[in-house]
Amino acid sequence: GAGTEFKAGDGPGTRHSSKTGGAGPEAPVLPPEERAPEVSPGFAELLSRHGCYPCPPWLSPVFAPGTRGYNAIHWPGIAAAPHCSADPWLASHVITCKYAFVGIPLYRQESMSALEGRRLPRSSMDHWLLVKAKELEPLHSLALRDLRRCGCLNGDETTIQTHGEPGRPDTAKSFFWTFLSCGAADPRIRYVEYAPTRASSVPLAILAGFSGFLQADGYPGYLVLERSGQVVLVGCLSHVRRRFVEIVHGMERGKRRESRAYPILDMIRSIFMIERQLRKLDLEPKEFLKRREELVLPILDDLHAMIENVQKSTNPGGLLGKACAYAINQWDHVASYLKHPDLTPSNNVAERECIKPIVIGRKNYLFCGSVEVANAAGLYYTLILAAIANELDPERYLATVFIRSRLLPKERWEELLPWRIRSLEEKPDYLKRHDF
Repeated sequence: GAGTEFKAGDGPGTRHSSKTGGAGPEAPVLPPEERAPEVSPGFAELLSRHGCYPCPPWLSPVFAPGTRGYNAIHWPGIAAAPHCSADPWLASHVITCKYAFVGIPLYRQESMSALEGRRLPRSSMDHWLLVKAKELEPLHSLALRDLRRCGCLNGDETTIQTHGEPGRPDTAKSFFWTFLSCGAADPRIRYVEYAPTRASSVPLAILAGFSGFLQADGYPGYLVLERSGQVVLVGCLSHVRRRFVEIVHGMERGKRRESRAYPILDMIRSIFMIERQLRKLDLEPKEFLKRREELVLPILDDLHAMIENVQKSTNPGGLLGKACAYAINQWDHVASYLKHPDLTPSNNVAERECIKPIVIGRKNYLFCGSVEVANAAGLYYTLILAAIANELDPERYLATVFIRSRLLPKERWEELLPWRIRSLEEKPDYLKRHDF
């Protein structure tokens, strides 16, 4: 890749050598509808400044046989998106740094790139995020379509501060609503959507047409789904447990076993232990349901009776009284997990795989600067969290999607979803017809 320059206006197949001044080898000639746009001035500048970015094996021969970087490609015009000066790998790196794992804000990425001798203005990176999110919005809709086809879901929501919302102050709370599939026969879907409100109309709109089990916490906003008759709402035993844990942990260590909440926690612990032991046996679904009900149902009945007895002799305004009231109110939903083999006693998977990454990012970037940024974050969280759930490298996955989305007809974009995409190392069939 050394000694190669790209100039604004160069089209596919154009290369200029800084050493010889001549044109490079002829590039593959593609049909007009598949040609990449001309190289923008910003893209040419980035190519010259930032050096090579690694390409997947199937991509290298598309651009230049025997090369591994964008400074040696014969077809430099494929940017991450139209009107975007970043190449796919740079854009995917910026997006993954912000929305995956550590949640590095753009201003920190700007400082980090400066230490490496590179100039990446945060305004440019913000522009890349918005431009690419707008182009990939159909993937968000396709992910929602597949989510509604699942049989079992986990759901949760978390707050996000969004600036510039019409008619609302910048300090108002908005929300990221998260849903993920948990059925054994369902694809590993993770779906995140921004909404300015926590009203029940939001899950009702997101899950319109969904029929099956939804496991969530005790938030009343989910009850509207159950009233439709198409959704069986399942509660979370971990949320019941947390209230009793707070009571026990608030006592001196040597007196915790004397608490009236301690026997309740002991019985809840036995329910989770039975669940873990049965999962290890790898039983058939019907046999699993039968054995779990035989072992757990008597414990649940005893636990319910114990909580009712404690509630009768406890101040309803105290911590123990409130914990008992919450457990009694949620009991029918909590016990509903026994109806399906893919359901577990708790909704922790939603908090662990969806809510936690969002909260880590929120603690770093603090807020979304506009409604457009919040919607883009919902899209990127959907793709990145699903890629991780499907054991894909999120940065390589996004770069692959940026490239393939420019070459694949939109009628086939569902092939780009993390649970449908073919190997990132394999050359897709729609590129195989070209003899590169």
